[in-house]
Amino acid sequence: MVEGAAGVLCNLLGLKAHVMGSSVDTVSQISWPKMTQQQLDLHGMTQRDAVEAFVAESNAALERAGGPVTMRLVHGYGSTGEGGVLGARLRGFCDSHPDRASYVRGEDAERNPGLTIVTVESPLPDGCQRLGDAIVEYCGRARTMDRITGRFRREGGREVAYVVRDLASQGRLRKTKGRHGTEYTA
Repeated sequence: MVEGAAGVLCNLLGLKAHVMGSSVDTVSQISWPKMTQQQLDLHGMTQRDAVEAFVAESNAALERAGGPVTMRLVHGYGSTGEGGVLGARLRGFCDSHPDRASYVRGEDAERNPGLTIVTVESPLPDGCQRLGDAIVEYCGRARTMDRITGRFRREGGREVAYVVRDLASQGRLRKTKGRHGTEYTA
């Protein structure tokens, strides 16, 4: 059974909700506060920018509403006509946070593959938080700063170095002297 905002939305629309990678047809016995709905147009953005815009806007909307929010993410259907890379990336992001966000595909709700209707129930991790989690996972064995910045070069060397130092100060990474210089281990 799907609970929360996705369940309410599915009941209203008679649709399937995607939660933790599975689909369910109906939802019953769900009651919770009124939802707020917004629309966010992500056309022309990169995958990274689209996710960051979605996270920032949904977290701000959650704070304003004081409860779950439903957002219509307009990402376009791509050159293939099947939802494009933005839709796939946003849905994958929601799938990776099933306890915080769920979605209904636009093709199921409105026969529109260029749309995803997302319900966010709690704040989503921003880019720095996600980068920090990825760095901690990567540092399961000792890594030098050069190795870490090389692995996450798309994020920018300064940003990665800042996050590594922050993780070390929080105690999430342990800083030691290794044979190749300073190493960080989770």
